[in-house]
Amino acid sequence: MSGNFVQRGEPAVFDKFTRTKAALLNGADLVIELPVFAAAESAFRFASYAALLLKKIGVSHICFGTETENLDELLKIVSLRDNEEFNRTLRRYLNAGHGYTNAVMRTQNDFGIPRELYKPNNILAVEYLYALRNTGVIPVNVPRKESSYNDGELSGSLSSATSVRAALRRGDFSGAAKTLPENTLDIYVNSHIYNYDDMSLLLHYILKTAAKDEIRRISGVREGLENRIISASENSFAISSIIADIQTKRYNFARVGRTLLHIILGIKEEDVAVFVPFRAVGVFRAIALF
Repeated sequence: MSGNFVQRGEPAVFDKFTRTKAALLNGADLVIELPVFAAAESAFRFASYAALLLKKIGVSHICFGTETENLDELLKIVSLRDNEEFNRTLRRYLNAGHGYTNAVMRTQNDFGIPRELYKPNNILAVEYLYALRNTGVIPVNVPRKESSYNDGELSGSLSSATSVRAALRRGDFSGAAKTLPENTLDIYVNSHIYNYDDMSLLLHYILKTAAKDEIRRISGVREGLENRIISASENSFAISSIIADIQTKRYNFARVGRTLLHIILGIKEEDVAVFVPFRAVGVFRAIALF
């Protein structure tokens, strides 16, 4: 489980202790934290580190969500990853200024992969499948039902996590409660709800006091992105507004959000690149007593 910060680059809606308690009350036997320098990363790094961690502790199966019921469709995408022509095409799109996500989608489409397969859960699932090659760990997909990943409105008992978070953050606890396990409601109703913009003042402090060279060393800061970040911060206070000002087709909202989180937490590229799960065993903990 991601800790207090998640792959989107934002704070989790509830802190990690609250979410762990809810998981343990609903069937989980063990909760292991994926450290923030792995959790708040691209789909490739997130999946790679998570798969490595689970392989190290000896799991036999890994379950993850997908939009498709047919895992073979995603395995076909995985098989293209080491194809030289596929990678040449991908580089061509990247060099043309497309962001990685968009470049991959276009490349896959050129190789006969339907665009409708390129959806958030499928994207992460492909990275899990790629990371699990030759490990002996068996992948098991859990197809998404009813709502889609980005649905912003609550829609019954199987609402999207996006819509549940949005309801909680706008104060609609009664609406969100209809989609949550009943035994978690007392936990959540008494817990603080966190938001992107809670960190705005801290970001501004760091940007005003840190040297540009320090910011350039942060994971995700490249191609002069530090200049866009500093400029946007001079025009907007809230992190969500700063991200909106910076994002382009090359740097989507989540990627910019992760980079700003890395600045706040001081996560440098070398911190991410050398990650080995059991070198940081103290960060991984089962939380079973409350």
